Amino acid sequence: CNQCSGFLLKKGISYGNVKKENLSELLKSGPYYNLATTVVGDIYHNSDSCRSCQYWKYCTGGCRAIALAWEHDFLGPDKSKCYFFQYGYLQKIIEGFGKCDENWKCINDLGELI
Repeated sequence: CNQCSGFLLKKGISYGNVKKENLSELLKSGPYYNLATTVVGDIYHNSDSCRSCQYWKYCTGGCRAIALAWEHDFLGPDKSKCYFFQYGYLQKIIEGFGKCDENWKCINDLGELI
């Protein structure tokens, strides 16, 4: 989504040019490949704030696009997620849904009940 908006290009990040390079090569190696194959562990090991955060298992670093926009670091923390968890918004949502008549469950990405 950021590449389409031109954000990454403005930051000097390019994934290559299919008019000059073979598309299959661009997809197999280089900046796009590195971006697309980023794993959560890379974010965890890159960010002191993520490593020390009690909410890591729920957000796993957040959105990469937001991290890049706010921190200028693709492997940095998504500060919007930090704000969400550290200021109690998860608990507020759980409490709000708890007032509903419907049966519901709040689970994390691993399917664990929160």
